[in-house]
Amino acid sequence: MRVGWVIFDYFEYGGLQRDLAAMAQACKELAAQKGVPWHSTLICMRQRAAVPPAWCDEVRELPPPWYLLTNHDRAAHFAGQVAALRGEYDCLAGFNRMGKLDFYFAGDDCLKEKYSRRNFFTRNSRRAKVFQQMEADVFAPVEAGGAKRIFTITAGQRASFLRSYPECDPQRLLLMPPELSAEFFAPPVTEEERAACRRALDIEPGSCCFIQVAAAFHTKGVDRSCRILGAAKKLGILPDFCFVVVGGDRAQQRKVAKLAAQAGIAEKQLRITGVRSDIRQLLSAADIMLHPARAESAGNVLIEAIACGLPVVCSDICGYRDYVLASGGGRVAPSPYDENTYVEILRQLFASGGEQLLRSRRESMAYASRAVEPVAFRRSLLEAADFFTLISPDGNIFAK
Repeated sequence: MRVGWVIFDYFEYGGLQRDLAAMAQACKELAAQKGVPWHSTLICMRQRAAVPPAWCDEVRELPPPWYLLTNHDRAAHFAGQVAALRGEYDCLAGFNRMGKLDFYFAGDDCLKEKYSRRNFFTRNSRRAKVFQQMEADVFAPVEAGGAKRIFTITAGQRASFLRSYPECDPQRLLLMPPELSAEFFAPPVTEEERAACRRALDIEPGSCCFIQVAAAFHTKGVDRSCRILGAAKKLGILPDFCFVVVGGDRAQQRKVAKLAAQAGIAEKQLRITGVRSDIRQLLSAADIMLHPARAESAGNVLIEAIACGLPVVCSDICGYRDYVLASGGGRVAPSPYDENTYVEILRQLFASGGEQLLRSRRESMAYASRAVEPVAFRRSLLEAADFFTLISPDGNIFAK
C-alpha cells in the first residue's frame, strides 16, 4: 500500500506537522497489526526536520522553480506536481488545500469565508483567487477531483465549510477530537520536577511564570503578549514575573527580544528557549499561558496546557476556545483585539495577591483530572473506519 502524505513545509514541531505525524504513525501501526505491506512517502516542497520522521519510508521534495517568487504561485505549482503523481500512490492524504487528494486534513479555517470579510482589493487579488481556487478544488465533487474525506478539527470550522460549499456532501466531513500525545496521559509532574524545571529556566522562587509556545510568532501573537505584559507591568498589576517563549527560529527570537525590551520587559524577565521537546515539563513549570493569536484554527497547545492544569488566556479566534472556557480556569478575550482587555483580565487574576489565579489553577487542575481522555488521533483514527474504507475498491485496505 503506497500512501503519500502531502504538506507544503515539513518540520518537527509545527502543529500541522505533528497532526500529520500522528495520522501517519497510526496508519503504519495498524497496517503492521494487520500484516499489510505499507509504504509512506512524505511529499513536500521543503523538508526541514533534523532527521527523517520515523513513520516515513521515503521523502520526496518537490521544490518550486526559482522564478516563482510568490507563495501562492509556488503553492499552485506544487499542487500541480502532486496531481501529476496521483497514479503512483494508492492514497494521497494532504494537509494543505489542493485538489486530487483522497483525504484532506483541514488545519486552516475556511478561506472563502475569511476573504468574504476583506476589502474589495484583497478579495480580488491574485493571491486570494489562487488560494480560494485551491480550497474550492478540495470541496469539489469527488468525481471532479475533490477530496473523498475531509477531516475538520472544530464544529465551528465544519459549519463554516458547509456554509461556503453547500454542494459538498456533509458525509464527506469528519470531525476529529483534539490531539494529545501520549506523554500528557502520564502521571502529573511532581512538585519536585516542577521546581527542577523552574530552576533550569532560572525562574526566581515566588515569581509568576507566563509561557507561550508557538512556531509562528507573529501569527500566534507573541508580540502582543510582550506588549500586554509590558503594559500590565507599567500599571503595577503584576508581581515579579518572567515570560518564557518556546519555539521560533533565530530571526524570530531576536525580533521578540527587541519587542520585549521596547515594551518594558527587562532582559532578566525574558526567556526564549527556542524549539523544545519537553513541552509538558515546561507547561507544568509555568503559572499561566498567554495566547493572543491572530489566527488559530484549533490550538493544540491550548489542550496541552489544559491537560497540565495550566490556566490559559487566549483570543476568541482560537478553535479550541470552548475547552479553555470549560476548564473553568481559562479566560477568552473577545475580538477585535484590544490590549486593554487582556490587561484587565490580568488585573482580575492578580487582584488580592493573586487569589483568583490560584483559584483558576485549582479549577484547571480539577478539570484536567476528570475531562482529559486519551481519545486523540491514535484512537479516533483506529476507530473511525472512514479513513480506511475509501481507499481501495474492496472497501477495506486492511482486508487485503
